[in-house]
Amino acid sequence: MTFITETLTPILESIETKMTESYSLQALGMEDMVSSQSILIQFGNRMEVFWNKVMETNGVSLIASTPKTYYKVGAKKGQVRLWQKNDKVGSRQVDLFFTDKNGNKVYCEMKCCLNFDTEKVKASDEKVTKVGEALGADKSYYFCPVLDVISDETQAMVSHTIIGVSDILEMVDAPFTSEELFSYLATTASDIMKSKGL
Repeated sequence: MTFITETLTPILESIETKMTESYSLQALGMEDMVSSQSILIQFGNRMEVFWNKVMETNGVSLIASTPKTYYKVGAKKGQVRLWQKNDKVGSRQVDLFFTDKNGNKVYCEMKCCLNFDTEKVKASDEKVTKVGEALGADKSYYFCPVLDVISDETQAMVSHTIIGVSDILEMVDAPFTSEELFSYLATTASDIMKSKGL
């Protein structure tokens, strides 16, 4: 649990709260509320930073060693964006790219929420395919860092395979178990998110 606490706590504490900009809440006289949507989006972004640190710590991250001619640093700290000048792929974020225990190059599109509308499912599935191909990945997945195991119902939401925390921990040697991570999320991370206004 030490790795999780030492690594994830400062990442989550860096979340900055914003007030809601919802016209609906303004009309209801509730415009002085903290935006829970903003907090959840930032939480998802911070989970991405955390998982990249997991891969870096284990020496299996491929983001730093990927040719820079195809990548540029994105606007968010710790993120890299795929860029091909021929624009067949365009500017695409590379969430997680690593080598698994079997030597496979694995690209993961991280999603804390997979409940897309129909058009977004197609665009997200296309992104997973195109970015994985551009990276030369052997395998491409959605990775949900807030689900331990993926149910059939969740998998049915998209056409690409979704992996959960237990799946990814079988692919790499991490300094924690899924039980330790979810215990941390339900306690320490929960307290941090509540302190932010969630």
